[in-house]
Amino acid sequence: NNNNNNSQPYNVVPKNDKNAIMQNIANSYRRSDLSASPASSSASSSGNQAPSLASSSSSANTYTATNRRRRTKRPRDCRVSHWSEWSACSKTCGIGEMHRYRRIIKHGKRGGRPCPPLKESKWCGSEKGCHSPETYFNWSDT
Repeated sequence: NNNNNNSQPYNVVPKNDKNAIMQNIANSYRRSDLSASPASSSASSSGNQAPSLASSSSSANTYTATNRRRRTKRPRDCRVSHWSEWSACSKTCGIGEMHRYRRIIKHGKRGGRPCPPLKESKWCGSEKGCHSPETYFNWSDT
């Protein structure tokens, strides 16, 4: 079934026949290599077959391992959780701070968007002073 008919793009390989499977894989790489190279077009048109890899399983493993097509993985952006609730104000009088946090779910990879800040702060408090003049100097024991 190794003809150039476009209606059958795949060869039928006997199940559990390791040599036939390896040969089919190697031939598929050779076909793509031959079609890309103009110098080898005469070899493909004359019907010459590539040498069989079935005689040596180590050469088959070497050939397919070194010529395996690699898929380039896409960049992955950093993913973070939703913001937590705001913390209580750090001061009960005067000016303090409130904070909220989020955590990293997935770190960015391969040039993806880096992680944003994980902590956010804002001012809080009241106009009520912490030490009013009446209580600041009140040293009584009561």
